[in-house]
This record gives sequence, structure tokens and C-alpha cells, in this order.
Amino acid sequence: METADWSDKRIDRTIKKLIELFKNSNEFFEDGMESNFSRTFVDIITPAPPKLYELLSPYLWYGYNRQDTRINGISITVVAEALTWLPYIENDNTLLVRRKILEEALYARHHYIRDAAMTGIDILSNPASLTAIVRAYSFEKIEPYRQILSKSIINIKKIREEIEKKNPIY
Repeated sequence: METADWSDKRIDRTIKKLIELFKNSNEFFEDGMESNFSRTFVDIITPAPPKLYELLSPYLWYGYNRQDTRINGISITVVAEALTWLPYIENDNTLLVRRKILEEALYARHHYIRDAAMTGIDILSNPASLTAIVRAYSFEKIEPYRQILSKSIINIKKIREEIEKKNPIY
């Protein structure tokens, strides 16, 4: 996916458009089901360059506390839904930044955000996330989330072993 034709002005306009999308969404989200929000979010953000993701990142997880349901007019459930869809974006140029956003969100204060990040990390199943997952496991206090992280650790270690079998390092 080519992202070279994105000017700073276009990135700024797109971020504003995404923030408006976040603020105006009032849907009920079902796990694993597309929504108008998710389709629009993915359509807007898929062709964008890594810089847009970096600038959008604070809106995707930063600042939400356990009791918050909205910050700056954006619902916590909308943010969680956006995080859940990050792994489905088909743009190899943004894989690293999307993975990093999800890894950072593993340490968010609000459990909705952490849950969405865990889902996204699990879908990506990228061995490079192992350190972040292990660290998040050590900080996580909610037992069901610790179990999810534990399963992710096991899955990623298996993936890493398979990669090493196929590509032994001498």
C-alpha cells in the first residue's frame, strides 16, 4: 500500500475526520462483528502512513481511567472498538506502528482499553510483541486478563519456535 502521497495537511484533515467519527459514534458494538464505525474507521485509516497512526495514538488509549466512560467527547467503547480493528488493517507499511499502539495500550488504566489491546495483540500474533505481553502480564491485576495474556505468551512462544525451526540461526 503506497502512503507516500500524504502531506501533513492531509494527515491533519484525516485525524480531524477520525476524531469526529469517534465523537459521533453511538453504536452498540458486538465482539467480532463489523459495525458502521469499524467499516468507516478501517476505510479511512487503511491507506494512511505511519505518521498518522502515531499522531492518532494518544486518542486510542492515553488518559482513560477506570471510571471514565468518555474523554473529550469520545466514548471509551469507541476507542476500544478502534483498537480491536487495528490488526485487520491491510497496510504493511503501518504494521510496526499498529503493533506498538496495541503494545502501549496493554498498560492503559482502563480495562476496556487493555482488553481491546489484548485482542488486537492476539490477532496479530507477532513474536516481536512477546516482551510487551510478558511485561503487561506482570502488571495486570485482573485475573481473567492475566489468563488471556498467559495464553498469548504461550501462543507467541509456539509461533517463535516454528519460525526458528524453519529459519535456524547458525
